[in-house]
Amino acid sequence: LSALTFALSRYAAHQRDLSRQGAGWLAQTGINRALAGLKSTSASTSLPVDTFATPNGGTVAYVTHSWGALALITAEGRLGSQTALRTALVGSWHAETVAPAITIGDETLPMTVTGRTTIIGDVVTGPAGVLEGRLNGIGPVFPNFLCGKNFTERTIILPAIDTTMLRRFLAEVARDRRQRDIVWSGSRLMQKEDQLPLEPGVIYVENNLILDGAADWPLCQVRTIIVGGSAEITGDTHLRSPVRIIAGTHIRVAGQAVLEGILLYAEDSIIFTDSCSFSGTALSPRLVATRRSAALHFPAVLVACSERGDRDTSIIALCSVRPAEATVCAVRLDTAASYRHTVVYIDTAAAMYGCVLTNGITELRGTVYGSVLTEQFVHEVPPTTYVNWLCDCRIDRSRLSYQPALPMLLGDTTNVRAPRILWEGGDG
Repeated sequence: LSALTFALSRYAAHQRDLSRQGAGWLAQTGINRALAGLKSTSASTSLPVDTFATPNGGTVAYVTHSWGALALITAEGRLGSQTALRTALVGSWHAETVAPAITIGDETLPMTVTGRTTIIGDVVTGPAGVLEGRLNGIGPVFPNFLCGKNFTERTIILPAIDTTMLRRFLAEVARDRRQRDIVWSGSRLMQKEDQLPLEPGVIYVENNLILDGAADWPLCQVRTIIVGGSAEITGDTHLRSPVRIIAGTHIRVAGQAVLEGILLYAEDSIIFTDSCSFSGTALSPRLVATRRSAALHFPAVLVACSERGDRDTSIIALCSVRPAEATVCAVRLDTAASYRHTVVYIDTAAAMYGCVLTNGITELRGTVYGSVLTEQFVHEVPPTTYVNWLCDCRIDRSRLSYQPALPMLLGDTTNVRAPRILWEGGDG
């Protein structure tokens, strides 16, 4: 009898393992179905979502969410008594977009190089091309500063920054702020032992939120936390997708916090500081910045955008001493506004591996291992602003050894849509 009992328990355990493995494969099937659906999704159609049964008695459910300028797919597979969850952060890829080291949209002025500036890779400029210059007539120019070709074009059109997914996300933010399924009055401190409520829905915190040591929330769907005031994520907090935190004022990520695949949105600013680590999407109409030893890891996408025209300036500032693996997008949603109100700033000690994509201006004092696509460069020596000048900086396209995360294309029909998975997570 004991031998029979042992055999039955072994058989039951084996069946559970098979069901668990099968549920994982079904969840992955949902990811693949949604990814295929994104190839045909347009600005006027809904993002892929479906639930269906499989011949082996299982079920697959997947939902595609706007995740800032990216997309997030959540998929659930069920087989027998076992359930598996998979999440995937999805962007796009266009090799020709980031092939040159520099692409400048302003064709009226030359690009002027001075000081110790080094450019390794091709440069696309207007008819005036690339010149050597000296600030106030003094200072050397680094010899052989350009290791590549200068392609001069009479008319330069920067690759379209498709804002369809971004606008969908902003519309979802407005909807979630009205929803408020679960309301936490006052301010809230969440530590290691604290968990999110099991009931689904949008969580609304009336005042401020502090996450200090919160870790590994067991989630099976996207959870949205709306904060009326500010949010601080600090200590040894460790959060994974699918979580999005939306703050009415600012978000500060500090300490040893690690965020993977998370979406952050703040009306005023998002600051990464101390020794925190971030991958995912950080979006603010006004300021996204890194300081001290904050680390950005692939697929980090920083987005500064504003629909307020010339009334606000949108800035992304990289000032951390740790190299960043990131895509930086500073976008004018109101194309009639001055591009000088959209700024990317890379500090002297900062270095990034990835791509700068902006229809505004870039002030580069540090190093970019990758590609820079910008309407203009500026170099500030108060009280003078030098337009399309590069001084004592470095751009090296040859050092970019991976494909950077680019925003999703939905509304732009002039490019081949090539959605690709940037990051995957799940429950085992």
